Amino acid sequence: MSRPAKETDFMIDLPTVGRFRFGRETLGDHIAIQAAYVTLTNAQGGQDRYLDFIADALAHFQVLCVSAPAGWGQLAALDYNETMLNNLAVLYKELMERLKSFRDGAAQGSQAPGLGASENVPQLVPADL
Repeated sequence: MSRPAKETDFMIDLPTVGRFRFGRETLGDHIAIQAAYVTLTNAQGGQDRYLDFIADALAHFQVLCVSAPAGWGQLAALDYNETMLNNLAVLYKELMERLKSFRDGAAQGSQAPGLGASENVPQLVPADL
């Protein structure tokens, strides 16, 4: 994990494992996550839901994780067992919910007119995107 800590980071506490620190996703992070996913799936994503889940979880972790509990620094190196998979699923679910909440909040805020808003400015990005 080489992501530097920022004030906008957030924590996720995973019972029996510990506290994880993640950075909020930027546009560059989104691209890096997609690239990591393609690498992890050997460009075969979308064919197996289980593979997709693990690859997406690992990709998000690799790009966004700032710090993790001892032994969780490299998810790909963790023992492959039921307990680890259950913990990974809980962590991934919480991470996705938090990231979605940030996007939802930003989308709501972007609907309000800003200083100097104009009706004559074309909409470049569809509202339903």
